[in-house]
Amino acid sequence: MLFTFQNTEIIAHALMDFIRFEQQCCKTITYELRAEPPHTELALQLRAPADLVSSVQGFYMKTRPSSETQQRILATGDVFRRIGILKSLGEMTGPLGAILCAVVCLGLPVVSGVLGVAGINFLMDDRLLIPYEILCCGAFLWSFERGRQKHGNFIALLLAFVAAGMLIGSMLLSGTRSKAAVLIGCIVLIVAATLNQVFLKGCSCTTYHHE
Repeated sequence: MLFTFQNTEIIAHALMDFIRFEQQCCKTITYELRAEPPHTELALQLRAPADLVSSVQGFYMKTRPSSETQQRILATGDVFRRIGILKSLGEMTGPLGAILCAVVCLGLPVVSGVLGVAGINFLMDDRLLIPYEILCCGAFLWSFERGRQKHGNFIALLLAFVAAGMLIGSMLLSGTRSKAAVLIGCIVLIVAATLNQVFLKGCSCTTYHHE
């Protein structure tokens, strides 16, 4: 099946998001997005195994006109893009929250002063900090695992586990050892995040041809 769309930046992003969404459940279908001269239109072609052709055609074509199918494709891509934004926010919150909890647990005068001025001294209670630290570490480990599933490299995930262990462990230590654990955990987490991004950029997931 072949669908054509106007070649604009917004539509191109929506179509790529649609492909990324659909390929998670339709792994036997080939999705090809191309632009041919004079590049005024984008062509989205779907190819399925012979035994699935009729069912795929029925799903996309028989119950709705072509224009409505095109709108559905673009809408699906837009929804997936918004979900992706929420996931990105979650992936950022996990590491930052884990580091913040560990720093607050150190009880540094500057941190205590800021919390006191803001009237939120209760955040220094270990009964709140430790569960939230574990939750944040779990969040960023989940994001690293998602990255590992895409690029197939375990190094970033292993480093993330080390960082999580150091940050959680810092809350059970005191004095210089606690500060050292936080510092090492932050450094390892930064290295892990950098490697994860490098691996993601280098993997084949970023191409315009998905199968």
